[in-house]
Amino acid sequence: MDQLTDEHLTHFVSVLALDMQFKRNILINICAEESMLRRLSISSNDPSHCAFCSQSIEPIEKQVECSKCHRHLCISCASDTICNFCTREQELKQKRKQFAMICPFAQNQFGYAKLNCENLKAIDKAEWMLRAKLEMHFTYQLKVDLDSSNIFISIKDMNLENSRRGLVTAMRRFNEAEPFLQVDEALLEVQKCCANNESLLATARNTSKCKYLSLLSFAIISSMVSSSTSNLSASVAGNSVNPPLSASSVLTNSTELKLKSKPVSDPALHETTENERREATEAVQSDTMVTQADDCRKELARARKQLQQSIETNLLLTRTNQQLLDIVDDLLRRTFARKGHLNTIYSRPMPNKKVEK
Repeated sequence: MDQLTDEHLTHFVSVLALDMQFKRNILINICAEESMLRRLSISSNDPSHCAFCSQSIEPIEKQVECSKCHRHLCISCASDTICNFCTREQELKQKRKQFAMICPFAQNQFGYAKLNCENLKAIDKAEWMLRAKLEMHFTYQLKVDLDSSNIFISIKDMNLENSRRGLVTAMRRFNEAEPFLQVDEALLEVQKCCANNESLLATARNTSKCKYLSLLSFAIISSMVSSSTSNLSASVAGNSVNPPLSASSVLTNSTELKLKSKPVSDPALHETTENERREATEAVQSDTMVTQADDCRKELARARKQLQQSIETNLLLTRTNQQLLDIVDDLLRRTFARKGHLNTIYSRPMPNKKVEK
């Protein structure tokens, strides 16, 4: 990277920004389809309504039952034996597999979290360029792959947490006149506090509600703790006013990331952790409710089918009984007609007999 000219470096940053924007747009479309199908799955419990367009299905109208999910659909939505709902679900799974090929990272890794953060809101070109510059700079300085870093962590050491917040502030105040002066100074402060690898805890978080710079700071700290970077202090101190640190102070003891379940001592951090755990629990409960709603819908569909079969059987028996009654009435009319009584016992009243004294 030192051999690149300013023009080539600018072009490289723009390509990196376009790549992140392209991946995020694909993820936005996938999440929008998932949200729509989730709402349709919850609202398709009523078998008297089409599971896809939610239009009412009249009893006299012909309805189609999907051979895969047993949902009931109207004629306009059922073009085949498999409903549009199952077709869209299959297409969505295929899109997820394709997205996993261009973004092969788990939800707890920075490579995926940076695309899913900030509620998938729209981002302008300048913000994408800034993100690309920051990631390229930290990757060059730390000699690590930030996208593979675990961001499901929290910090129990207040000195390291304050240094992390200082790094976020420095990145937020990024100045083109002095691009990385404040950022490198804040990075050195984080490096000094990262010598204690017992200061990280495993914490699940809802990345869609997190800020990008906060996730980037967690990825940097996770990379510092989990890797042995011998030339970190020399490369960072070259762009800062602070004296360089010795290589032995970069990462002492083991460089393996140790995650514990001990609660955070700081009340503010504890509250943040509890909120993140609550959000993760709510997300799991939401998925469970969707699954239960889908099972309930299938049970209702089976019950409706059995009830419809029972009604059809009763209607058939009623028609048979009516035909038998018609036959009996016809036989009675014919019998009275042969005896010369044209009026049946149903139409002619009985004569009154006089009693003789």
